[in-house]
Amino acid sequence: MEENKEILENESNVRNENNEIIKYDEKQANELLKINQMTEKGTKIDIETTLTDELDIFNASEDCDYKLNDCKGQEIVVTNCLIKRIEKDLPENEIEIDEETGQIIKDKDIQLLTILIDENNETYVTASKIFGFKFLRFVQTIGVDRLNEGVRIKITERDVKDSPNKALSFKVIK
Repeated sequence: MEENKEILENESNVRNENNEIIKYDEKQANELLKINQMTEKGTKIDIETTLTDELDIFNASEDCDYKLNDCKGQEIVVTNCLIKRIEKDLPENEIEIDEETGQIIKDKDIQLLTILIDENNETYVTASKIFGFKFLRFVQTIGVDRLNEGVRIKITERDVKDSPNKALSFKVIK
């Protein structure tokens, strides 16, 4: 156990998707770290994050300072992120099946939590799937190294096509 702790303290080592400690190269360092977990009840949890320290990952995913919905119009300098996808099987009575074809329409409940960490290590959370997928594409486009330098974004709201609802979004400020 003590040996594992020493390895993890070395910044060039992280846990991979199989929870094995690995040394990562520069290419991997500019990509999101992926962690895959399964609970005893069969809930699948996939995390993609810029954080490499296990304690930072735990703290960011378990306790957040602000809800992004309360921050509309504000600018945030984001330096790290954590995106958690939680997938649970629906109870049998909630599974949606196409009556004509017998095809399963929906048999899983999927939640997406996006946690942004700013330059002061304050955390912002949203469960908006639209925001989460957009932010994930953004980080995949610019790379982790660029995000770690700090990227200023403005939290916005946009109309959803063919719906009276609005979706949480963001704009990058140059």
